[in-house]
Amino acid sequence: MPPKVSVIHPGTQHAPNLAKVLGELNLLLYFVTSVGWTSESLFILLLKHFSTSLYKKLFNRVLNIEKHKLVTYPFAELRFHLTQKHRDHDEIERYIFKRNFFFQNAVEKKIIEGSDVLIGFDTSSWIIAERAKKAHKKFILDQTIGHPSSKYNLFTQLNNKYAQWHSNTDLSPKPEGLLQLEAAEHAMADAIVVPSHFVKETLISNGVSMAKIHVNPFGIDQDIFIDLDRRDYQAQTLKFLFVGTINVRKGILDLLQVWEELKLKNAELVLAGANQIPIIVDVAFANPTIKFLGRIEKNRLPEIYNDAHVFVFPSYFEGLAQVQLEALSCGLPVIGSTNSGAKDIVVDGYNGFVIEPGDLDALKKSINFFIQNREKLTQMSKNARGSATGFSWENYGKRWKTIIEKVMQS
Repeated sequence: MPPKVSVIHPGTQHAPNLAKVLGELNLLLYFVTSVGWTSESLFILLLKHFSTSLYKKLFNRVLNIEKHKLVTYPFAELRFHLTQKHRDHDEIERYIFKRNFFFQNAVEKKIIEGSDVLIGFDTSSWIIAERAKKAHKKFILDQTIGHPSSKYNLFTQLNNKYAQWHSNTDLSPKPEGLLQLEAAEHAMADAIVVPSHFVKETLISNGVSMAKIHVNPFGIDQDIFIDLDRRDYQAQTLKFLFVGTINVRKGILDLLQVWEELKLKNAELVLAGANQIPIIVDVAFANPTIKFLGRIEKNRLPEIYNDAHVFVFPSYFEGLAQVQLEALSCGLPVIGSTNSGAKDIVVDGYNGFVIEPGDLDALKKSINFFIQNREKLTQMSKNARGSATGFSWENYGKRWKTIIEKVMQS
């Protein structure tokens, strides 16, 4: 008899994909979230027919699981979205805490007691973990990003380096009380699943037991992120692409500084993502080799990837940035950082390059490699596609199944 597993997450991230693959493996008892509908829901079918724009906005909440396995508690989430506008970072943190607090307490007792294993997510599982322990159930923490103490130690350095960017609330420290709750999640977990060795290293350096940690890189939708075989390797202009939120944490200021210093001819830098640094728009307008696209809907990303030649993502702190996997799957060599999880998916000189975040010389050297060795792009593109094949959601689920079986035996 396979174990009964419930996945509990108030938001989205990759949780719906995890629930879907566990369902396909006959392991899923419930997927518990705040707001969501199955793909066969009458509301979603009507929305898809009459309001495609609203459907696209709610796309991440459309779940490919059986209706009777979906449990939703929307009140706290709706309240959070109605009150978060025009709030500062600390206030948003408090509202997220309240949302997560109410959500965890709302989960019905029958879900806890009916499950053999409960999977919760970092920052939203301290109550679920405690309830699991009291009910003598296994609790697995899905840690999506590096340890918060490592994150804010690094961000102190970034704040000093970029003191003029006062609007960058992404670098604000997390309140001590919330850090303690995350520590409680780590302590109560029977196992912790992380998407990269970078995350594993940050947990170990902050005292989390190595024996608990299992590395399982995310998957991607390989039927969506494909190489359309239309890339022109003889094009006069070589296109470098960045996809992600435009902020300090993602290394965007380093990338722009390097780009300005290189003064490249016949090259273009394309930036796609929601902008948190207003002056970036002015920089893009001032430099004809920089193109700023703004936020791009996920369904349009494959087209954006296929219009570029090289993906560049010099982030300072991630779990495993899935945009890198998406880019590889679309045939783009990737310049990523050790802290973006690139070490788990990129091999230097084969399908891209891995650099240390903040190492401007290494970033400059990697970009220059592609400028000076354009004849290697075709093979590196093939290598990129090949290296992405193992990162399907199906394989992700199979690795989860192995982890769950080990936890059940412990």
